[in-house]
Amino acid sequence: MNRTIVMCSLLAAACGGQPAPTAAPAQPTVDTRVPTITAYVRGSLAKPDLAAARADHDQLAGGSQAAGYAAGDRGHHVLLGTGEPAGGQDEFLALDEWLDLNGPRALYGDPKFQAGFGALFAKPVVPELYQRRPDWATWGDLKAPPGGGPYWVMIVKGHLAKATEAENRAAHDAVAAGFEKIARQSGDIAHVPHLAVDDPRVFFNVDVSTSHDGMLAVVHDPEFQKAFGALFDAPPEVHIYRATNWKQW
Repeated sequence: MNRTIVMCSLLAAACGGQPAPTAAPAQPTVDTRVPTITAYVRGSLAKPDLAAARADHDQLAGGSQAAGYAAGDRGHHVLLGTGEPAGGQDEFLALDEWLDLNGPRALYGDPKFQAGFGALFAKPVVPELYQRRPDWATWGDLKAPPGGGPYWVMIVKGHLAKATEAENRAAHDAVAAGFEKIARQSGDIAHVPHLAVDDPRVFFNVDVSTSHDGMLAVVHDPEFQKAFGALFDAPPEVHIYRATNWKQW
């Protein structure tokens, strides 16, 4: 009996000397979702002193970044107007990349956010939401050029001329295909088309270029103006903005 107890004790001690097996560490979850919604926020700043306006913006952006990310905000890009083709010098532009519609509707509808956000502008500004259309002719994305350096963004917004989405897509894709090579050679690294979430005939496009002169050359090209203008039933809005070092991600 005593021998049995001793043997069991020795066996337990031997087993206790070995580390207990541990589970493999959990692998971090990779979020592979891509943004499907772009929020377009454009307006005149309340403070003409850009340093003061930047401080106000950066405080608001820093304070709301975590909540925005949790709600699906995957990109906040801040630019200022160049005044081209006409007007809008130092006009504020933000492009926010959202995973879906739920996030921006919740954040922009929050009274606390509205109060802080509204204080940035001289007049009330309502963010506009657009659905990305990767099935239309497109290249690049809304991110800053890799490696840093200056860049410019051109916004085009207008009402499409054709009655159906299929017709408008075909017309757009023909123009984009015809001018893609020229645009790329002029510094255009992204052409990202959208349609309004509540009206498929409202077209919204973002072009990103590493060349200010190259962007202007394409905009003022008579052949491009003729072909591009034919997509709309009235002259579209066209605005050019420069990159900033304001708080963004």
